[in-house]
Amino acid sequence: MTLPFSSLATVGFLWVNALLAATVALVPASAAPANPSLYRDLTAYPPYSLNWSTDTDLQRVRSVYPHPFLQRRALVATETGLLITDDDGHTWTNLPEAAVEKIGPINDIAFHPVLPDTFYLASQTKGLWVTTDNGKTFSPIGAKAKGMAADAVTSLIVYSGDAAHRTLLAAHGDAAAGLSRSRDGGQTWDVVNTEYHFSRLFSGEAGGTQFYLFGSTLKEPDIQSVYTCSTVGEFITEVVRDVVPTDLVFAPIPFRHDSLTYLTTSDSGLYCIDNSSPFGMAYNVTKLPYPGVDGWAGVGATWGPTAEVLNLFLYDPAKTGLVVASQKLAFLPPNTPDVATQDITQSVIASDGLPVSPLTREGSVLRPNANGTVCYATANGALSIGRVPEDVPVVDFNPAAFEVSARDDQSWRELVEIFRKFADGRGSSTDDAKAICRRVPDLASFYRSHQITVTARVPVKPSPPRSVTIDLSRYGGLPDTPLYDDGRHDDGAAGDGVYGVTFLFLPDDHRNEDDEWRCAGPGRIAMGVVATYADGKRRGAVGVVNFFEQLLDLFIWGEGPGSVATDVEGGVTATTFLNPLAPNQPAYAPRLHKGDVAVRLQVPKGPWTVHFKMAYDKHNIDGYPGLSLYLRLEAGDAPKELYLQLRDEPEFSPPTTTDRAPLLNGLTLNADYQRVSVPMSQVLGPASPFQTDHLTEIILSGNAAAPATLVIDGLSAIAAYPPPTTPDPAQ
Repeated sequence: MTLPFSSLATVGFLWVNALLAATVALVPASAAPANPSLYRDLTAYPPYSLNWSTDTDLQRVRSVYPHPFLQRRALVATETGLLITDDDGHTWTNLPEAAVEKIGPINDIAFHPVLPDTFYLASQTKGLWVTTDNGKTFSPIGAKAKGMAADAVTSLIVYSGDAAHRTLLAAHGDAAAGLSRSRDGGQTWDVVNTEYHFSRLFSGEAGGTQFYLFGSTLKEPDIQSVYTCSTVGEFITEVVRDVVPTDLVFAPIPFRHDSLTYLTTSDSGLYCIDNSSPFGMAYNVTKLPYPGVDGWAGVGATWGPTAEVLNLFLYDPAKTGLVVASQKLAFLPPNTPDVATQDITQSVIASDGLPVSPLTREGSVLRPNANGTVCYATANGALSIGRVPEDVPVVDFNPAAFEVSARDDQSWRELVEIFRKFADGRGSSTDDAKAICRRVPDLASFYRSHQITVTARVPVKPSPPRSVTIDLSRYGGLPDTPLYDDGRHDDGAAGDGVYGVTFLFLPDDHRNEDDEWRCAGPGRIAMGVVATYADGKRRGAVGVVNFFEQLLDLFIWGEGPGSVATDVEGGVTATTFLNPLAPNQPAYAPRLHKGDVAVRLQVPKGPWTVHFKMAYDKHNIDGYPGLSLYLRLEAGDAPKELYLQLRDEPEFSPPTTTDRAPLLNGLTLNADYQRVSVPMSQVLGPASPFQTDHLTEIILSGNAAAPATLVIDGLSAIAAYPPPTTPDPAQ
């Protein structure tokens, strides 16, 4: 049957068919078995090795900071400023706006988890600075005058437990006690945990609430210890006491261990710390000796040649150099304390060309890049760079980090199904064709925003590899999905040694199985790329992509009348009911006013208070910039004042109730729903001890001049403040 399409509809329909065909090509799920066993790469790759050289052009180096997900980018802080590389340290570019005369000596750098060109600097004398343009410009965001404990900052992190990536923590060493904390990206600051002096901070993989600290108590300033905390500003746990800590790293295997870390000390060697309590209160601490080495200057952990291998890097600049211990996770049974009992004596020394001297000053560091193909070492003011052999693929992902919305993911799947049904002939009218073409931009937008292009550079002389492949088995594809060097797969020019492919990345497709250790997100995800040469030799490296779930509005109430529990004071009556279904309810507001729970308040004259209990124990509102609710007046006189408060219930501290924040601010309620919102900074105040990841109550109060009946709906923590000015779907 020939449909009477307009020319626009015809073009749109053909575009949809092409898009669906491309989708099948980019997501090789159709070629994969329906329920294949979990793929393991059991190839015996060559032992890990590095070729070291010292960069004589860089002088008076303080430290080095590889980017956590851009494999080829790193920053070097010197006594005069800051330099950056995007080619594995082959060339360096000076960043003049980070000169020591402008921002002071740099003590630490923290990278934004999603925005690759945003990072933060900790200055020895001038507080905290941020750049959003990869170092072209810097802005001050933290100082004692803004509420920090001191202008001298020894360490900082972007707190991994904040899904919005807005919580910053800074330590000040001997300059000031406590942690400086900002919950809004550096706009405001307060100081917590003032019973300690902290010198270093370490944040874990994305989504984890625990972080580690080096420091001492005010009561015992001469005893250095390693501490951890599961909630910012709450209980601090001492994990290893009376050591001289030098470095700490989280192993990138959260599926197998929620909080597995390696700690190095200068006086007692290496420790493995395995958290055995969901509250961060109990730890298995194992000392891992190495013959002839009493102390280590640094530690790192990355994947090996595939995502099946964990490489542990240990640095002794005085005698041994670099020791690399590889753990082949694919050969280990599930649910065993495998890495914690690792024998690091089964390792290789990768120090060919790395300077080693007993006359090494304190402060030496070694840090691998995101996938372990490049290592940077600093000692005595010099920078040395170690690189894997040239036949190992140089892998890049573009984009290397992004956020996705579960709501968008579901919409994508629904749209694809609509198009497939239409293509199968189940839509047969001109109206059907027009309707489906109107949805094309939605499909195209999602499709483009979820594409990942992976490229791998390998040598083509004396002969090119027989194949270059990527393992997409965890995401519905094949473990040997091919990359191409034909100039038609986002790989540059044909035959230039750069192999590429673009695929559609759907995080919800991840195979989350009991014996899996690879991270499914949020956080860094490793995908193995393998080059196979004509002689059968295989060389591998992982590509790293940083994936996060987009922060969405968090509805505080559940989905039924029984999900709202209230306590009342002052004679007010609170009853729950289901809103009637609004006609033509749009899909973008699936809950608001749509047959969902609302609360009717009958307030008397005088003061009144209602405590709304959380439907599911506690809510984590870390990173949410505001709160919102819909109000309407059902009967009586409109109140002039309404106030909102929050109450927490931490695990180890007394509960805290915030001060009252006004809601109406001159707004007059009427019979229609009106949205009222308040910024979180106004609710919490400048230095509130409130624990945002332990919200248990929202408190509404007022002082009515006359009785009234109010209806409340859509109580939520909002992902953007002020909220978008979209029409109320109930109107």
